[in-house]
Amino acid sequence: QVAYVMRDTRQNIIAMPVPGLTGFNTQNQNVGSIVGRSVEVTLQAQLLKRGRFAWDANLVLDRPRNRITAFRRSCFADGILNRCDGTRLNTMWGNAFVRRADQLPAVHANSADAFQVNDDGYLVPVGVGNSWTEGVSKNLWPTTVTIDGVNYAWGRPILQRNADGTAVYTQIGDGNPDLNFGLQNTFRFGRFRVYGLINGQLGGHLYNAARQAMYIDGSHANVDQSGKPVEQRKPVAYYSAGNGLSRGITTVFVDEFVERGTYAKLGELSIAYQLPPTWRVLQRVGADRVSLELNGRNLLVWTRYTGNDPEARSGANTRVDNMSYPFFRTITSAVTVAF
Repeated sequence: QVAYVMRDTRQNIIAMPVPGLTGFNTQNQNVGSIVGRSVEVTLQAQLLKRGRFAWDANLVLDRPRNRITAFRRSCFADGILNRCDGTRLNTMWGNAFVRRADQLPAVHANSADAFQVNDDGYLVPVGVGNSWTEGVSKNLWPTTVTIDGVNYAWGRPILQRNADGTAVYTQIGDGNPDLNFGLQNTFRFGRFRVYGLINGQLGGHLYNAARQAMYIDGSHANVDQSGKPVEQRKPVAYYSAGNGLSRGITTVFVDEFVERGTYAKLGELSIAYQLPPTWRVLQRVGADRVSLELNGRNLLVWTRYTGNDPEARSGANTRVDNMSYPFFRTITSAVTVAF
């Protein structure tokens, strides 16, 4: 089965600015519109049936996309989201670190040799004649360096900035997966039945606000410099640079904490056995059928995401892992008696 769905939602409620003489800042009006498209593919098959053995499978794939087609007011940031004409829902917006020389302010056009890319991929200010590996050996970490009249904390990451000095506000990620998937398999052999579900997504991003918070307070394992070569050791202040230390992590989103959201989970595994009806104990109690079942949920996860759970989110359209409690792994058993 293949399904293509297009939704055109009109008269969405938007807070519109109103003149100050009204005594209010905004008025809710039905002026917005959103267009959404999604494709879903379902494939069901009995892959094998031979004697007492049978194998059934069910594969579901889907890809949703939604875009604001009419906003009718000035754009504004809503947490990590950007409310604006033409913006795709569930994209991530915030600030970005400098990683290449062409991302430096124009004032540094002829001073690229005063910056170096360190082992984390940041282009950091070190000054002419210095290397990012000399922070400890030359005691440069607690110092500042002046480049083209601009003062920087030595060796620390810097945000991309506009010509007026404000931090660049840009799309830093996309919470929309390239593809969601679910694969169900059911195996039957005589009185045994085994059911398994693997679900997950390909592509898309997840914002690891939990790691950001631990960078700021210095409690993340990456901040621990023991075991690192001397030339790679960095102070705690290096990890909190540009990460919202002075304003709080709920108002600052930076590209460092955007991670790939690809994952696969063994979401469910069930093993069941139905006792033979000829068993004398069943006949004595008058039971027609007795089955034993063992169920496990959220058993395994395969992902490169560094947080607790790649399914974490804050709200329906915000893939932000803000120290959300991870899903439980549960194992249950059941005895079903039918009379």
